[in-house]
Amino acid sequence: MATLDLFKINFKKPALSTEDQLKEEKRSKLKLLMDAAFSRLESVEILNANSKLEDSILIIRLLALDLINLSLFYYGKPLTEVGKDWKVAISSIGNEKLTNLYLKYEAIFSLSAIDLEKEETKIEILEGNLSDLLSDLESYYRILNKTELRTMLSEQKFRWKIQGAVLVALLSLAIGSTGFRKLKYPELGKSKVQVFYLSKSFPSPKEEYSIINEIQIEKKGEWVDYEFVLPKSTDLIEVRIDPVQLPRVRFTTESMKFFDGKGKLIYTHDFVWGEDLLPKDKMSYGTVNEMKLSGKSVPGAWIEMESIGSDPFFHIKLPEIKGVSKIVLKMRHIEANKKFN
Repeated sequence: MATLDLFKINFKKPALSTEDQLKEEKRSKLKLLMDAAFSRLESVEILNANSKLEDSILIIRLLALDLINLSLFYYGKPLTEVGKDWKVAISSIGNEKLTNLYLKYEAIFSLSAIDLEKEETKIEILEGNLSDLLSDLESYYRILNKTELRTMLSEQKFRWKIQGAVLVALLSLAIGSTGFRKLKYPELGKSKVQVFYLSKSFPSPKEEYSIINEIQIEKKGEWVDYEFVLPKSTDLIEVRIDPVQLPRVRFTTESMKFFDGKGKLIYTHDFVWGEDLLPKDKMSYGTVNEMKLSGKSVPGAWIEMESIGSDPFFHIKLPEIKGVSKIVLKMRHIEANKKFN
C-alpha cells in the first residue's frame, strides 16, 4: 500500500468478493479461538497458583486440544480429540514450519492420553510449554492475517487505523488530556439495537429484513428486554445482531428468545460461557465484527463484549425455527471504562 493511499479519506466499506468474505469469516473465527485460548491459559495460571492440580490438568489438556484444533481448523483439516494421535494430526497439515513449531513443545502431545499424571513439576512445565506455544502461534497467525487473509476490507481498516492514530495525535495536542479522555471513553449516547433475521429465502442481511430498537439510555447498566416483532411469521436459520452503533461500549446479552404468533416460546439461545471456558454452543457463532471479549470467562457467566468500532455485529446460526413472530433480546449496555454492578 502506497504511503499516500494511507491518507485517502473513504468512509465507505469496500464490496467484498465471495473469497474475501470467506477470509473475513476465517479471520473472525481465528480471533475468537485465540482469545478463548488466552482466557483458558489464564485459568490454568490461577489454578496452579492455588495448587488445584486436578482441575488444572483437565484445563491444560483442553487448552492443548484447542491449540491443536486451531491449526487444523485454519488449514481445513478434521478436528481431533482426546485419545487420538495429535502429532499425526498436526503432521497431516503438511506445513513443515508449523509442524516444527509444535514439535518444539513435544510434551503437549502426551496430553492426548486418557490417563494423566498430576505431578506438580510436570504441570508447571506443561503450563510453560503451552504459554510459549500460544505465543508462537499468535505470532505465526498474525503474519497470515497480513498475508493470506488480507482483503480489501482489512486494507481499509488498516488505513482507518492509521488515519485514526494521526487524528488522535492531533486532537491530543489540541485539546489536552482531559478532552482526550472524553474522546476515548465517551458517554453512552443515543444508539440502536438492530436485528437482521435470515431465512432460506433471504439468507443474507438486508435492511428490509431487519428490526430496530432504540437503546434505553435511562436504564444504562440495567437489564432491558428489547422486543423485535416480525412483520409476518418467518422460518429462521440465522440472525445478525448489531448490539450498538457506537465504539467503546460494553454490553452483555443474556438471552435471545423466539416466540410464535400465539406468544409461545419456541426457542432460546443463551449467551454464557460453557464448562470448557468457551462460549456455550460455540459452533453457532458466525462472523464477528468490530467487537472484542471483555472480562474473564467463567463457566455459566454471561459473555461480556466491547465494541471497538461504530459497526459492531455478530451472527448466530440457528436450527431452522418455524413460524417466528417475535424475538426478544435481553441486554444491558454501559461505557467501556465502567463495569456492571
